[in-house]
Amino acid sequence: VLGSSLKEVQNKVLSNREFLLDHLRSLDKRGVKWFDYDSRKEEMIKNGAQDKVLNINIGGKHFQTTFLTVLNNPDTLFFNLIMSNQWNITEELFIDRSYRHFSKILSYMRFKEVYLGNHEDEEILEISKEADFYQLNTMKEYMDNYCRDITYLSFEFSGAYTSGNQTAGTNNVEDLN
Repeated sequence: VLGSSLKEVQNKVLSNREFLLDHLRSLDKRGVKWFDYDSRKEEMIKNGAQDKVLNINIGGKHFQTTFLTVLNNPDTLFFNLIMSNQWNITEELFIDRSYRHFSKILSYMRFKEVYLGNHEDEEILEISKEADFYQLNTMKEYMDNYCRDITYLSFEFSGAYTSGNQTAGTNNVEDLN
């Protein structure tokens, strides 16, 4: 019984070893890819990426940004299209998708932040879906942090206060804005 249990453990260890070796080979391939991407990116920057304007057509609306903006956002849809030679940057890229929130996508790519203050929850979810489509994982994380629910922890009341003849504070947490 002990011998068969040891044999099972040995088989599991060997199986896990093969899985880990396969995973390591996959990581090596990705590392080589990113090294290649980094060297190509540096070469593109040396060749004036900041001066090249890219034309993007999202659902019929035209947008422009610099090549450098795209290169500064690695592992996004646009970056990956360029690095995999699927987008000839001298031509306009057409994406059959709503342009409604694309200005927010482009704004985030440029400034690493986006103003969401006047958007309804449903719109924020739409923008988050767009960030997901364009593979802007950092924007998705930014929005997840922005949209976190506020949790009520405690409430301390130090007495009612007045402003003029009007009571401005109560001991009811529901009265808070």
